[in-house]
Amino acid sequence: VTYNSQLGRYIRVGNLVECSGLINVNAVTAPSGTLTLAGLPFANTTGNGAYSAGAIVAQNWSSGLAANLAAIVDPGGTTAFVWLQAAGGYTTANVANHLANSCITYINVRLKVA
Repeated sequence: VTYNSQLGRYIRVGNLVECSGLINVNAVTAPSGTLTLAGLPFANTTGNGAYSAGAIVAQNWSSGLAANLAAIVDPGGTTAFVWLQAAGGYTTANVANHLANSCITYINVRLKVA
């Protein structure tokens, strides 16, 4: 994947961090597998059930994408995994297959940090 632009911003208030951004893709070549957005500015808190979630909006992804997307950050993580709604729930499998040339991805995720 090559990018036209990437933009990310965050605001921290106490132990809450709100991250938002966009990725404007120029071109993709044979995308496949799990799609991640790495490099969040702070690590998510740790402990049982300490997952953070966020929203993703996909613009101009492949025509086969007709499902909801979500961003999930594991406990202690700085990477958002893109989850795709599938039969019986959500999956990270083959989400990248839906990327297309000139697509734009918007993300917003809230973390609880130490």
